[in-house]
Amino acid sequence: KTRQVREDVRRRLGRVLPTYTFTWLDYDVPPPRGYLSAADVQSELVRGATLWALSGVILWGASADAHNTTACADGPGGLTAYVDTIAGPALLSASKAADECSASRCSSHGRCWGVASHSNLHRKGDNGADLLAATEPAGCDCDQGWGGSACAHPEAVAVHAGIAAAPVEKGSQ
Repeated sequence: KTRQVREDVRRRLGRVLPTYTFTWLDYDVPPPRGYLSAADVQSELVRGATLWALSGVILWGASADAHNTTACADGPGGLTAYVDTIAGPALLSASKAADECSASRCSSHGRCWGVASHSNLHRKGDNGADLLAATEPAGCDCDQGWGGSACAHPEAVAVHAGIAAAPVEKGSQ
């Protein structure tokens, strides 16, 4: 039902609504808590971003982690080291792959979304670009003012007063 409502709102507004995923960076277990493994980051964040045209990821954490200098430290087990070595590179790779897909499949005017086979969803060690290559393109979610299967066709868009307006090119604002 939620999916139907979201699609109805999207169609009524004539534009793609941003989609975000929420996740914790660590496991919800008693101390010592550990951060998500590289495989879990891949499963939770990268695959979701690659397959479902996510606009972004919202990372949650405990405020105690931010007030503890040891937890934030660069050393082993610290949040900074974790982001620099595991989470950051995976998210950067997924972001780059999404940008490349947008440029190649959606004319830089939309976000790709795809369908991976069951076996692809369980592949280990894939970065965003590898998963994108293994993903069958199912379509593009076009930016407001763009349409067509590859988001290559400008469309008139309705503004608040109900007057049709021409789309604004990216970078000309």
